[in-house]
Amino acid sequence: MTSNSSYIALYSSVIPVRGFSRSILMDLYKGKFLFIPNYLCDFLIENKSKNLQKADFLDLGNSIEDFDEITSLLDELLLQDYLIETELEVIELLKVEIPDKTEDALIDDCIMELSDYSNWDVSHFLAEINHIGVKFLEIRFLDVASFTNQIGIIQSALQDHSIEFLHCIVPFYDGIQRIITEELLDFARLNQLTIYNATSEFEIENAPFLIDFSNQESISSSNCGCIDPTYFSFNVPSYYQNKKYNNCLSHKLSVDQFGEIKNCPSKKNSFGKTGEINLEQTIHLDEFKKEWRITKESVLICSDCEFRWMCSDCRVFIQDESNSLSKPSKCGYNPYINKWINEAGYVTELECGVSIIDNQLSIDHEKLNQINANLWT
Repeated sequence: MTSNSSYIALYSSVIPVRGFSRSILMDLYKGKFLFIPNYLCDFLIENKSKNLQKADFLDLGNSIEDFDEITSLLDELLLQDYLIETELEVIELLKVEIPDKTEDALIDDCIMELSDYSNWDVSHFLAEINHIGVKFLEIRFLDVASFTNQIGIIQSALQDHSIEFLHCIVPFYDGIQRIITEELLDFARLNQLTIYNATSEFEIENAPFLIDFSNQESISSSNCGCIDPTYFSFNVPSYYQNKKYNNCLSHKLSVDQFGEIKNCPSKKNSFGKTGEINLEQTIHLDEFKKEWRITKESVLICSDCEFRWMCSDCRVFIQDESNSLSKPSKCGYNPYINKWINEAGYVTELECGVSIIDNQLSIDHEKLNQINANLWT
């Protein structure tokens, strides 16, 4: 029960995120979120440094109906642990922001593509990324031959390496279970093995790494860039990283099946072939890092989306290739009407009066308000 000496505040792990027509509270510790009205989000952001009591929240209302709505909201947020009601001394402790991650390497993540056409020196490339301190490595085997021919070389090259997490993605074939049992169980660097195009599943007793199965037929780089709520992810490190950097390209590099060094395997432009260029010099080029600072806050349309800090961002497949701040082309969410493409009533941003003119958003508010009125009233 509220008393004159009790105060109400967000937990330090809860971040209010304002969207165009609705907002969310995002709990970075618990990995959950809750929709809230924009007026409450604005109030929480504007009064972040103040000591608030229930009366301060109720001042947002102008009628009995408003007071009832705000009281109900507060009760729900307290019940679900987005807000805490306690003494002032505890509230003061909650005002300390969670420190963000410090950077200790220019490149953290790397993607390798391998196929039967990969005639470049895998060991040499792995030695190069060890030198620059890469921690997370994903190896995509595009066919069975590349996996059977290269996995032993990779195991040997990674025995003493900077890699802290290794994810291998391999195609399903009749001999995959035997290879795992006989050759991979002592692969200490391997953390996750994903088997795609899986026609069946099996278990490996006491496997020291995660094995998962996918019915996805291929792992072509053309499949990248899909935006879907099932891919939403947020926690303390990713939130603070995403506020500063692009979560698709920053601190990442890749080498495609032909040995071409890129920011991402889906990228068209290459910086040269591995073994023919100096990798360490390449990753310091301004051109290599030019899209690293494109955050969701600067991407047109995404900047108005309530999901922007839990969503991935693709700078390869975008709606307008001439505009580096264009929305991902494989996103089917319209934040101006809060509808996904597979939901009844969905229309595109352009159809509801939102357009981009000279790299600026232009909104036909009258048209948009009428569409929302038809959808939600």
